[in-house]
Amino acid sequence: DGDDDDGSSEKVSYRVLDEEARDIAPGCDGLVALETWQGSRTPHTDPLARGAFVGLTLSHTRAHIFRAILESVCYGTRSCLDALEEAASSSAAASTGKEQPSGDESEAAAAA
Repeated sequence: DGDDDDGSSEKVSYRVLDEEARDIAPGCDGLVALETWQGSRTPHTDPLARGAFVGLTLSHTRAHIFRAILESVCYGTRSCLDALEEAASSSAAASTGKEQPSGDESEAAAAA
């Protein structure tokens, strides 16, 4: 039922956690979360991968932990997007026989 052994129960909204995490500097004072609690699928498939917190100390608060989780999910999402972009570029190059410009090169060409 969510109660602790002493009968108390504390529920915290995501809004409160977001507000607390906002005050924590990027990098979470050295706390890093690996968000592979259910394995890893993309871009590095490893169903046995496990999540972890690295660098956790007694000085870290729930705000640090929540922000570290948010940062890890963002980095994981960025990694997936990068892999998809690279796969699309490789696929396009293979189908046309030409190498496709990278994102930076195509942005520079569009700006010219």
